[in-house]
Amino acid sequence: MKLSYEDYEQLSIITISGEFTADDDDAFRRTITERLDGGIQHLILDLQYLEQIDSAGLEGLLWLQERVNRGNGQLRLVAVDDHVLRILELTRLERRFERYDKVELAVRSVR
Repeated sequence: MKLSYEDYEQLSIITISGEFTADDDDAFRRTITERLDGGIQHLILDLQYLEQIDSAGLEGLLWLQERVNRGNGQLRLVAVDDHVLRILELTRLERRFERYDKVELAVRSVR
């Protein structure tokens, strides 16, 4: 997995590329924690380059959602492909996350 991010005041756009598996969980949580501890409140995950996600990746997304919610922030997922969406549906997690087609729409939705 490759993570890149752009911070804008209280909002961070994080792009996840490749596979999000158990091997990537520590790096994911460390990057998120650095963002949130640095004053970021809202996160947008751009998943257009995410190829695969396993159960540890799903747990990472749930952890992220809980962490953002505790700080009164908002989490948005962007460009969830059909394969990843199917995994979210099979695990009944698709309703837990707000999803958008474009980063710009997700940014505008943050209040």
